[in-house]
Amino acid sequence: MAEQYSGIIHKRKVHPNPIPIDPDELVCDIYNRKGQNVNVPYVHGGICKGIKRDRICMEKCSEPGVALLRSDSARWEEVMAHNIKMEQMTPDCMPPIIREKANKSTLADTHFNTGLRIFKHGMVSRITGEEYNAHKSDDGNLKQLCKSGKRFWLLTDETTKDECFIISQWKNSDQEKNLGTCNESLSGDF
Repeated sequence: MAEQYSGIIHKRKVHPNPIPIDPDELVCDIYNRKGQNVNVPYVHGGICKGIKRDRICMEKCSEPGVALLRSDSARWEEVMAHNIKMEQMTPDCMPPIIREKANKSTLADTHFNTGLRIFKHGMVSRITGEEYNAHKSDDGNLKQLCKSGKRFWLLTDETTKDECFIISQWKNSDQEKNLGTCNESLSGDF
């Protein structure tokens, strides 16, 4: 599967190297984890809580995520509908979608990017009761990532559904533990 993943990246990449992408430009793709919703308790109770406690380790953020440049308007409407549905299912738990900025969708690092968006918008978690606010944090790495974003391979909109599933499965295979729990602090896993 590693060869398939590398081949897809090489074939579909927009830029020769991964680029930093503002967290507000990214929403969850409909093909990420075969259409699963973001695990909101994990993002709040695992990622955000861990980042607040342990701070961001840039070395562990060096592995790029994977995102799609969604230029086809019909596909983009599907992606936005998927994200709006998640917002409605978990009121006040998902960070706001900045429609003027959002034009890319994630296949990998979706949970981490959602956590960055929560910090960027200074949300108080309905799940943990804690405030996650990059502006009030003394963590310079967190502030940097919330402003300029993590690095992503940006792929064309011509990336097929099957290619998206391969990428998502490969990139998320080491994170399967986050699907059912929010009790772990995994900030060091990024």
